[in-house]
Amino acid sequence: MDRTARVFISYRRSDTRWAAGRLYDRLAAVLGPENVFLDVSNIEPGIDFVQAIKEVVGRCDVLLALIGERWLLDVGDRGKRNLDPTRDLVRVEIATALERNIRVIPILVDNAALPEEDELPSDVASLARGNARHFSFESFHGDVDSFIRVLERILAGPAAQPKTVAETKQEQRRTGETASVQTKLPFTISIETLGGVATPLIRRGSNLPAQASEDYSTAADNQSSVEIKLWAGERSKAGENVPLGIFKLDGIEPAPRGIPKIQLSAAVDPTLVMVVTAEDLSTHRKEVLDAVDLNQVQLPSSAMVPDSAAAAALDFGGFDFSQFFGAKAAADPPNPATRPASSRSDSFQDIFNAWFGKATTDPKPAGNHTEVQLSMSRAEADTGVKKLIDTPDGEKIWLKIPPKIKSGTRLRISGHGPHHGCETCHGTGSGKGEVSCPQCHGEGRVTQIGGAIRLSCPRCDGSGKLRSTCPTCGGDRQVPGDLYVTVNVTE
Repeated sequence: MDRTARVFISYRRSDTRWAAGRLYDRLAAVLGPENVFLDVSNIEPGIDFVQAIKEVVGRCDVLLALIGERWLLDVGDRGKRNLDPTRDLVRVEIATALERNIRVIPILVDNAALPEEDELPSDVASLARGNARHFSFESFHGDVDSFIRVLERILAGPAAQPKTVAETKQEQRRTGETASVQTKLPFTISIETLGGVATPLIRRGSNLPAQASEDYSTAADNQSSVEIKLWAGERSKAGENVPLGIFKLDGIEPAPRGIPKIQLSAAVDPTLVMVVTAEDLSTHRKEVLDAVDLNQVQLPSSAMVPDSAAAAALDFGGFDFSQFFGAKAAADPPNPATRPASSRSDSFQDIFNAWFGKATTDPKPAGNHTEVQLSMSRAEADTGVKKLIDTPDGEKIWLKIPPKIKSGTRLRISGHGPHHGCETCHGTGSGKGEVSCPQCHGEGRVTQIGGAIRLSCPRCDGSGKLRSTCPTCGGDRQVPGDLYVTVNVTE
């Protein structure tokens, strides 16, 4: 990280003094005290404090605007709102940063809310459009540690390469940070394209750090801007996923459609901080959606199920398998990468029989599978119970045991055993013959992103055709085995 970077902490003493002090101590320990400004109380007598503030703020890269519950409506000695006078210290700090295009990050402390634009003076009104962070007294240390990852990525700049897992762990040992380090991306990051389609940029399971870059162009003559919408999840329709952010690249020079070249690049580091850059390759004008903390993204289970798996569930009339397995333990932090259980008919039959007390002890299964033992008391077996199972690969799943289950009953859960090569396609992932590319509908050049189109469809390389995918593994080349749970009832 560039050690010349500067961070300015703006706060109102009557509102968030405690938070400002604790934040300064933590940032100073990581960035160095010379790189963090807490206030300008050391301005010499006779110096114009407004001009002094502008000079100090002007040397900073980031201004952190701490907003507490009293920040907006705090009243001074004359009975007027402190924020209204043009020489109010906090207003001058924020207005100066906004005027000079210095990044301003609102920090909402405890139960504070981000003000609306019409509640703010005109020179600081754009603060209401900032992407705010939340700090609370109870979880302050964890909130700040999470924010430091984001702040360091901002100070490094969008062109900086994401650190490797080893480099990230080494840096954490140096700074004392305790955030988890991931080796795999827990969900797919997509961009919204023509018809509201979620087109993957970086797929779930990609090794971290992960990067991707694709080229786009305009869809209309003399188009001056493009809008980029990013989503997290496995659904093919963008709106069924979780939004990650939206930004716009303006200032595209007038040209016929398809002539401007716009490069979109995305990168995710092992602490799950994402940076996305859009660049007009002719003018080199850039816009950045940077330092998005993907750890803060909470995905509903529906967004983690690909369309093909959701369609398979329809074979059972939309039966909800989550009551039996697949949900994360409530005591664990949410993990959007929890693998959904398969809904194949053989798994359904095992659970169905067990629910109605008809399960029998199966012979030892053959092939790729995992077996676990589940012990319970007679009382639990008689009344039914919900048990947390640790699978050999480290996954945790809930299993709801029906009443009156018999000792020795073996329940099979498809999709939670060891993966093995698909026998249908012999590990190639391909089916027989060719199909029209679903991304460009066979035309090769029609995918649209907001107001722009791709120069060439990346999925089919502009040919409009794809090899069909294997109907068994869906192109993944491997299929998961089964998890067998043997119930042992103790008297």
